[in-house]
Amino acid sequence: MSQRKLVTGHPAQLSATRGRYKVWFNRHIIHGADRSWVRNITSAYTVGELSDISRRHAVTHVILEGELPPNLNTLFPQLTHLRLKSLCRNANFNSISSLRKLVVLNISGNRVFTHLFSNMFTSLLSLRELHMEGCELTTLPNSVTLLKNLQVLNVSENNLSKGLPDYMFTSLQSLRELTMRDCNLTTLPNSIFHLKNIEFLNVTGNNLSEGLRDDALAPLVSLRELHLRNCSLATLPNSIQSLQKLRNLDLSENNFTSLPSCVFTLKSLQKLDISRNNYLTSLDSGIIHMTELLTLNVQENKNLNSPPQEVCRRGINAVRQYYQDMAKGSGKNLPFVTIAVLGNTMAGKTSLIKTLQNPDRKRILTNRSPEAAKNEITKVFNIEEVEVDGIALRLIDMGGQEVYHITYQLTLRQNCIPVIVVNMQQYEQTSAESTRDEAVRKLAFDYMSHLYLANPVLGAPKLIFTHKDKFENVRFQKLKKCFLEVSNKLCKKIVEEEKALEGDFAQIQHFSKSPEGVFPRVNIYEVGIDDEYDIFDLIKKSLLESSHHFIKPLPLVWEEVNQRVMSMQSAYSTIDETLDALQAELGQIEQNQLKTILTYMHDCGKVLWYENIGSLEQYIFHKIKEVTKLLCVFYHHEQDIWQKRIEKFQPYYSEDEICIEKQDFEEFVNYFCETGLMVQSLLLYLIKTETSFSSPTDMRIAVCLLKTFRLLYGPLYEEFKEPCFIIPPFANKYFNSFDSSQKNMYLKVETHFNGLALPQYVYHQMTVGLLELFPDDFAVLHVKRNGANVYQDGIYTQLMHDYKHRKILLYVSSDAANISKMWEKIIATANNILKNVLETWPASRPVTTSFCAHCLLLGHTCPKKVLRPQWCLRSLKHQPKNVQLCSGFSTTLCNDEEIPSALIYPCGPLSRDEAHSIKEHVNQLKQNSFNDNGKPQQVLKTLMEDDNMSECSDVEEEGYADFTKDDLEPFISMVDGMKLRPTNNERVRQLFDDHRQVYAMSDPVRGRVMIINIERFFRDDGSELTKATRHGSYIDYYNISKLFKDMGFIVANEDDPLFDLSKQEILSEVRKETTHRDHKDLGMFILVIMSHGTSGNIFYDRYCKPVNLSEVKDLLSASKFSTMAGKPKLIIFHACSGSRADFGNAVQSQSPDTVSPPTPTPLPSSSATAGSESSAGQHVSPNIHFDRFTHLDADDFYIVKPSTETYKAGRNENYGTWFIRILVATFYRHSCHRDVSELFRIIQDRVRRVSIAYCKKTGDEAAGGNVPNCQECTFTHLRKLFFFPKFHGRQLPQ
Repeated sequence: MSQRKLVTGHPAQLSATRGRYKVWFNRHIIHGADRSWVRNITSAYTVGELSDISRRHAVTHVILEGELPPNLNTLFPQLTHLRLKSLCRNANFNSISSLRKLVVLNISGNRVFTHLFSNMFTSLLSLRELHMEGCELTTLPNSVTLLKNLQVLNVSENNLSKGLPDYMFTSLQSLRELTMRDCNLTTLPNSIFHLKNIEFLNVTGNNLSEGLRDDALAPLVSLRELHLRNCSLATLPNSIQSLQKLRNLDLSENNFTSLPSCVFTLKSLQKLDISRNNYLTSLDSGIIHMTELLTLNVQENKNLNSPPQEVCRRGINAVRQYYQDMAKGSGKNLPFVTIAVLGNTMAGKTSLIKTLQNPDRKRILTNRSPEAAKNEITKVFNIEEVEVDGIALRLIDMGGQEVYHITYQLTLRQNCIPVIVVNMQQYEQTSAESTRDEAVRKLAFDYMSHLYLANPVLGAPKLIFTHKDKFENVRFQKLKKCFLEVSNKLCKKIVEEEKALEGDFAQIQHFSKSPEGVFPRVNIYEVGIDDEYDIFDLIKKSLLESSHHFIKPLPLVWEEVNQRVMSMQSAYSTIDETLDALQAELGQIEQNQLKTILTYMHDCGKVLWYENIGSLEQYIFHKIKEVTKLLCVFYHHEQDIWQKRIEKFQPYYSEDEICIEKQDFEEFVNYFCETGLMVQSLLLYLIKTETSFSSPTDMRIAVCLLKTFRLLYGPLYEEFKEPCFIIPPFANKYFNSFDSSQKNMYLKVETHFNGLALPQYVYHQMTVGLLELFPDDFAVLHVKRNGANVYQDGIYTQLMHDYKHRKILLYVSSDAANISKMWEKIIATANNILKNVLETWPASRPVTTSFCAHCLLLGHTCPKKVLRPQWCLRSLKHQPKNVQLCSGFSTTLCNDEEIPSALIYPCGPLSRDEAHSIKEHVNQLKQNSFNDNGKPQQVLKTLMEDDNMSECSDVEEEGYADFTKDDLEPFISMVDGMKLRPTNNERVRQLFDDHRQVYAMSDPVRGRVMIINIERFFRDDGSELTKATRHGSYIDYYNISKLFKDMGFIVANEDDPLFDLSKQEILSEVRKETTHRDHKDLGMFILVIMSHGTSGNIFYDRYCKPVNLSEVKDLLSASKFSTMAGKPKLIIFHACSGSRADFGNAVQSQSPDTVSPPTPTPLPSSSATAGSESSAGQHVSPNIHFDRFTHLDADDFYIVKPSTETYKAGRNENYGTWFIRILVATFYRHSCHRDVSELFRIIQDRVRRVSIAYCKKTGDEAAGGNVPNCQECTFTHLRKLFFFPKFHGRQLPQ
C-alpha cells in the first residue's frame, strides 16, 4: 500500500452553507501526548470535497463543528481522533458509533448530549480517551462500562447529583486518569476505589462533607495525584497512608482545622496544597518527617498561627526549621506586624503615638513652632513601641511632608495595620480651597495608596480624626459625616474599576469586601479633648485586637538571635558576619535558619532586611535610625538646609589630604540645587559627616541602598572631572513637551494609571528606571524633574511623566529607516517601566495607548490610537506573547488613507527594500506637511472648510465597537485624561460675539448643570428592589459631571449629589434650582436626568412612581424660570422609552444590559400633552405663557433622549451607558467647533453604529438597538448653540 501524505488544514473559518460542513483536518503528524490540536479552527466543505480529500490523504485527526456529515466511517476510514464542537441538536450521532478505530473522542462543551443513548460506545472498543466535560449529563451511558481499554475519562461539570451506579467503573481497570470536577456529587461510586492502576484522580468541587469511607483509598496504590479541592472535607480517611506513590495532594478550600496526621506518612509526597482553609489554625511538627516534600502552599489561611504565615512564605524548609527550633524551647508570644501611622504633616501622628506611650494617661502635643528649642516634626520615619497588656506593638511614624513620601517604600511590609490620621482643620480648609473629593484624596487616599497598592490584601484601616477641640461638636460631626460619605464614594468608584478588570489586576480586597465602606465604624476615632483619655485606651485596645492574629509563639532561640542582632553596634552587618557572631555566642546556627529569623525581625519592624533585592540581600540594617539619617541627607523638609550646611561646613581629612574645600562645596551645592546632579565628592562628604556610614565600605553600601530603591542614579560624567549622581525630584527644570518639530518621525505611547493614585515618587523612579536601560557610556542623557531623554545609536528616547493627570508619555524618534529598531526600543522601554511598577505596586492599573506615527507626523490634533495594544504588559499575569509583527510592505488604512502598517503596528526587522519603501513614504509626507521653518503644518482644515475635522481617532474606531473589557475600560477611565481645546477656526471664533447667529455664552462660567441620578429603587415599605438597581450609573454621573466642569459649568449639588430622589424631591430640587441667584448672570442651564423609564417621556423616582418629563420641563419654562428666559436650556433625558430592543433581523430578544423598570404602579398609555392631566394626576400648564410678551414658555429648549419611542436604552454595569459615554467623548473631541445639533447628530450615528457592530460581533441579545434622538428643539431666531470650551473671546491672547 502506498504511503499517503497528511492534509494541510485551512486556518480561515468560513460560514457553513447548505450542504457544507465545518471541518478541520490534521495538518502534520501529531504526537500522542499533544492535545492542542483540538483548538484549531474549522473551514467549510461539501461531502464531495470531503470524500475527495479522504481518498487522497490519510486523515487521522478531525474536528467537526455544527452539523455532522453522514457516514463518518466511510469518509474517514483512518480516523483515530475526533473532536465535536457546537453541535446542532438534530445532529446525526449514529455514525459516531461506527468509528471502530477511534482512539480519542472529545465531545466536551456540547449540551445536546443531555442524555446519551445507552449503546453509544458499544462499538468503540479501541477508545483510550473519552472527554465529556460540560455536556449537562445527568448520568453516564451503560456502554461506558464496555470500554476496557479506556485510560483517560473526563466527565467534569455535569450534573450527576443523582449519583452513579456503584458498578460504573468496575470493568475500567485500564483507567489511568479520572476527572470528575464540579459534578454535584455527594458520594463517590465504590467502584472508583477498586481502580488499582489509576494514577490521577480529581474530584474537586463535589460536596463530600460526609467524608470518605475509612478504607476507601487503600486499594489505590498506584495513585500519584489526588485533587480534593473544595470538597467540604474536615477529615481524611486513615487509608490515605496506603498511597505511598502519591506525589501531589491538593486539599485547598476545605474545612480542616489542622493538617491530618495521616498526611505525614506520605513519604513520597512532593507537593502539598492546603491553602484557603479558613478554619486551619496549625500544621504539625510531623511535617518535619516528610523529607521529599518540596512545595507547601498555605496561602490565605487567615487563622493559621503555627507556624506563622511569615515563616510559611519562605517555604517548606523554613517551616521545618520553625518546628525544629520550637522543639528546643518556646519563648514569648510576640507580634509579627507593624502599625503604619500615616497622614499629612501636622495631622497629629507623633502626638498620637506619644500619648499612647504616656503611662500618665495624659495627652502629649508635639512642639512644632519654628522658635521651639526642639522641633519635633518627624523626619523620614520613626519606629516607636507602645506596650498594651504586656505586648509591645511597633508603630512606624511616617513623616507627612511630601519630601518624605519617597522613603515610605523602605518600610513596606507584608504584615501591616494602616492607621490614617486626619486633621479636621486641614480637611475643612482643603475642601474650601478645592473640593471635598480632592480633600479626601489628599488627606487619606493618597496615603493609603502607599500601602494598599503594594499589598492589596491588607485589612481595614483605622481612621483617627484629630483637632476635635477646634470645632463645635455639631460642626465637627457634619465634617466627619461628609468625609466618610466622600470616602465611600471614592471607594465605590475604585471597586467598579476593579470589577471591570477582574482577572487582570490584583484587587484591593478590603475595598471590595467591606460592607461598611472603606472605614468601618468600629475603626473610627475622634481625639482632641484633653480630658477624654479613655478614647486613647480604646485605640490601644483596637490596635491590640487587630494585631492579635499576628501574635505568634516564638522559639526561644529566635528571641536570643533577636537580642544579639539588636545589640550590634554598627549600622549594618552582612549575613556571614552576623552568622559568625551568633555562632560564637549561641552555638550552631545555620544560614537558612538565620534568614527565617530575619524575616520575622523585618516584618515586626526590628531590622531592615531586603531578602528579595539581590544587591541588598546580604546586608542587615539593624540600626534603623541610622538609615533614616542617611535618607535625611537628601530628603529634608527644611527649606534652608543647604544654606545651613554651607555655613557649618568643616572639611574632613583622609590620608592627610583635604577631600573637599569650602569653595568647591558651595559650588557643588549650588549646582545640585539648580540641576539635581550631585557631584560624587559632595555625596560622600554628606554621607560621611551626617551618618554613621563613615568608612569607604560603609559609604559604598549606603550608595547601593539609595540606588537600589532608585532614590538616585549614577555615576554620570558631566562638566566636572569627577562623576555625578542624579536625584530627579530635585531637578528644577521641566520638559514642556516633546519636540515634534524635528523632521525625524517618532512613535508615541501613553500610559494612564487608574484606581488609587500611584505615589508621586514612583514617577521619579520611572525616570531612574529609564536611565538604567542605557548603561552605555556613549549614551547622552538629560534629566529633568518630570522625565528624562536619552540619545544612543541614532535613536532618541524621551520619558515625560505627569503626576497630576496620573500618566506617562514615552517617545522614540529616529530616521524612518530605523522604524523596526524604534518599535523594539519603545516596546522594551514601556514594558520594562510597567514591569517595575507592577512588581512593587501589584494593585495599580496601567492602561496603555499607542499612537499612529502617520497622524503624529502630520500634526493631527486627534491622532488615531490603539488602546491596550497587543504588545504591552497589562499585568504580571498577562505577559505579551507571540506579538504579531507586520512586514515593511504591508499597508493599512488611517482616515481612509493607505499607509504602511509599521506606522501603527510593530514590525520585525526590515529588508533594505522595505526600509527604503517606508522612508520614501515618510519623506513624501514631510514635503507635504512641513513648512520652510520645519514646523508641521495643519493638514486637516477647520470645520467650516472641511467637515471632517477631528474625525480621526474617534471612539468607535478605537476598539469601542468591539466591547471587550480590554478595549472599553481604558476609554472610560481615560475621561480623566481627556482635554478640551479652544477652537482654532477663525469663523467659529468670530461667532462668539455674534449673538444674532449664536446664543450668547457667559464667561468664564458658562452656566449651571443639574444632574439627577436614580440608581436604586425601593418598594413602598422601604425594601430595596435590588434587581432594578442601575449598576454603572455612577460612572455616567462622574463622566458627565467632569465633562461639564471642564467646559466651564458649575455642577449643582456637587458636594451632595442628587441620587435616588422621590418625585416630590425631584420637583422640589428643580424648583429650588430655578431660584438660584447666579442664573441671571449665566448663559445657559443644563439638566441631566438618569433613571428607568418607559414610553411617553416617563421616568421613575426611587419609589417606582412615574414622573412625566413635562412636569419637570414646566418648572423650567420662561414664566417660572425667568432668569433663564431667552437663554438655552439643554435637557439630557436618559431613560428607556419602552421595553423593545431593536436588532433588525439579527437578534430579537430584549437587552439584559438594561434592567426592566419596576412597575408597581399603572403607567399611562401615552404621554401627557399640554393642558391635559399628567400621569401623576396633576395639571400640567399649557405652553401659552409669555414673559413680557417676548418669550414663550416652550422657547429655547433642546431635549435629547437615548432611544426612540418604545425602545430600550443600552447600559452596561461596568462601563455605564452607551449614550452617555459617547456623548462625553464627542463633546470632548468636537464641541470646540460644532454646535449642539451637529454634536447630537454625531452621537446619534455613533450609538447606532456601535449597537450594530456589537450585535455583529457577539450576537448578544443584550445589545439594545437604541438610537438617540432630539425630542425637542425650540431655539429661537434661527440661532445655534455653541459651547466655545476654553475660549474666552477675541480680546484675550490667542
